[in-house]
Amino acid sequence: MQTYPKLDSASLLLILTSYINLLRLYVVLCSHIQDFLKEISDNDDPSLCPLPGLSFCSFPLRKPQSGNLQTTILIQIITSLFERIERLLGLPGEFRINSGESAPNGLLSDEEFVDIVRLVFRTQESGQSESRRGGVKALRRHLEEIKQLLKNSIAL
Repeated sequence: MQTYPKLDSASLLLILTSYINLLRLYVVLCSHIQDFLKEISDNDDPSLCPLPGLSFCSFPLRKPQSGNLQTTILIQIITSLFERIERLLGLPGEFRINSGESAPNGLLSDEEFVDIVRLVFRTQESGQSESRRGGVKALRRHLEEIKQLLKNSIAL
């Protein structure tokens, strides 16, 4: 089990704010991906064209039918990225992509700071308007809906 140095409150707040901003960016990105996939799924020929020049670890995805695979891999990369960050931060399970997991140690898991983390996340989840909401629940919902669209509505 890895231990982290105790950081001052200003550093912890900066880390938390940076994570929240990153989370918001990915909520917006996934929202646009989801809207795009919904639009494609309503077409007569629901298929994705691959993005030219996109490859993952020297694994080229150039075939016409690899658009679905590119998107699936992108979603997996996003999920993996957030799981790693959440583990490093030591976020409570309720504020993680996979809500069942929880890490007791992390940069933000200090007993005196956990209540602030909970307050910030709950405030984030209950924004006044739909456009102001952008917490982990929104990201989780977008990722699930993207996976369902890829699985059920868009040709491989």
